[in-house]
Amino acid sequence: MTAAFETQRAALADVVAIPVTPFAEDGSVDQGAHRDLLRRLLDGGVRILTPNGNTGEFYALAPEERRLVTE
Repeated sequence: MTAAFETQRAALADVVAIPVTPFAEDGSVDQGAHRDLLRRLLDGGVRILTPNGNTGEFYALAPEERRLVTE
C-alpha cells in the first residue's frame, strides 16, 4: 500500500464526527452554538469533523450557509 493510502486509512480509524447544524429562533445558523459544539468535540479528542454531512441539515441550508458552516 502507498504511504498516502496508509495516512488516509489511519486518519479514518479515528472517530469522525458529523455535527448537527444548530439554528437560532429566526431560522439562521446559530454560529455561537455551532462554534461551542465544534469546540466541545475537538476538546473531547475528535480529530475529524465533517461539516454539512448527513446530520448537518445541509439540504436545508442555502449555499452561503453551507460555506459559513464549513468555515
